[in-house]
Amino acid sequence: MREEKAWALKFALFVIVITTLPYFLGYQLQGENWRFTGFWFGVEDGNSYIAKMLASSWGGWLLKSPYTTYQQNGLFILMPYVLLGKLVSPPAEHEQLVALFHLFRWLSVAMVVLATYDFLSIFLRNIFYRRLGAIVITLGGGLGWLSVVGMGHLWGGALPLDFYSPETFGFLAVFGIPHMVMGRAFFLWSLGIYFRMRQDRVTPRDCLMSGVLLLFAGLMQPIFVMIGWAVIVIDVVVRILIDVFDMARKSKLSAGGVSVGSVLWLILIFLFSLPIVAYLVYISFTDGYFKIWQIQNVLPSPPISHYLLAYGWVLPLVLIGLYGMYRKHIRAYGMMGWLFLFPLLVYLPLGFQRRMAEGFWVLLTVLGLYGLEVYRIPKKVSWVYGASLVSFLVLLAGSLLGFQSRCEPSYLPADKVKAFRQLSAIISPGEVVLASYNTSNALPAWVPAKVIVGHGVESADLSTALRLVNRMYQPTTDDSERYAVIKQFNVRYIFWGPDERAIGIWHPSSLRGTELVYQQAGYEIYRIAALTER
Repeated sequence: MREEKAWALKFALFVIVITTLPYFLGYQLQGENWRFTGFWFGVEDGNSYIAKMLASSWGGWLLKSPYTTYQQNGLFILMPYVLLGKLVSPPAEHEQLVALFHLFRWLSVAMVVLATYDFLSIFLRNIFYRRLGAIVITLGGGLGWLSVVGMGHLWGGALPLDFYSPETFGFLAVFGIPHMVMGRAFFLWSLGIYFRMRQDRVTPRDCLMSGVLLLFAGLMQPIFVMIGWAVIVIDVVVRILIDVFDMARKSKLSAGGVSVGSVLWLILIFLFSLPIVAYLVYISFTDGYFKIWQIQNVLPSPPISHYLLAYGWVLPLVLIGLYGMYRKHIRAYGMMGWLFLFPLLVYLPLGFQRRMAEGFWVLLTVLGLYGLEVYRIPKKVSWVYGASLVSFLVLLAGSLLGFQSRCEPSYLPADKVKAFRQLSAIISPGEVVLASYNTSNALPAWVPAKVIVGHGVESADLSTALRLVNRMYQPTTDDSERYAVIKQFNVRYIFWGPDERAIGIWHPSSLRGTELVYQQAGYEIYRIAALTER
């Protein structure tokens, strides 16, 4: 077992190295005119993680988004970023925060590889299949790579799940979303304990441990708790139905049946993972900002054909594995039920539909490899899983090719970053800066400020706020309207650069009460010294 753990750690180190190389090169090759943000994909969200950390460095111990001026009480969510933000201090906060982000990512990758290997070990005896499973689950994808070889019509012109959905497969998450990866690790450990004790016997200690780990998973990504509950409920209900049937047929419970005592102990899993769900339900009704966050956090699932293209190619092996579990009397009913419940989960009438695919790739890989192992199918057949690694290679190559065309959003103009740094030196933490949407997404990751817009989910009443911000830069807008916006959002600084000039040609110097505090290379920053209404 020690040798297997050593292999898992070596593989985790390999994943850390290959996923860090693009970021390392991004910094090494940024040049004199560009500055690397620290992110290759999902840059808008990446900036928001750094912004949350920076806001935590000058704020409290609850999450308060810097992407809105809406009144916030603070939320007990995404806490790793809040805690990491407490570790930085001037100067060069942005560089410190990016480094901490990737240290968090490294830890998460190590944890998820170990958790994945542990989970595979419950069902697979052959070390070859355990290792193959760990590789496929961590780095694998679907058939999305076909879209880059002229078969994009299969997706109707849309992007394949491999290239934008971190919950559908493994690589995107380990490449840049550490809280999701760490949540997945806790989730797999929690389910692993559950299925191990169902193969042996239910104990209070194991139920407690499984529930606590599921709680930790929920603290990283609450969706894990919902999926974990669904899998466990299916498992328990099916066991009860089978044992009731056996009792009616044989007038006694079958061996290993579900006793009332074991069901009561299993309730511990729900009780110990309940607090995060109860908290989220509570703030959904009581916290005004969280309500807005939830309304704007829309992640619809794509058509079912996209999931078939993502997963369908492994379904023959999955069905073989499912039949093998049935023939071998493997009582992992939750795993089997999860397979059939999946279409319902990803199309529930919820804003975060797509997130409900979390962990499903693990299930498919386990079942597929179990089928290969239990029926002793020649190992060369397992190399069909090599197709799952092509999308990972495409994504990795795409990030490396990004060096040849340094541009926003992964890179920012060096003069823009210089303006950010100057603003950071003069602003008081928490003051509001008016800027375009593009500028405002990056700005809070470099400056301890708030902005009016800048993130599609976190900027409250985005459409209205964005309209008001854009009107500020229109030359036809009356100054009285500008003063009203400044008062409404308590604006202290106005940023003026290429992105703002792309909206409108209005110049902030024309507004009475503004004071120029920075001017260089086409970027200007104005302080609202006083408001003089007409």
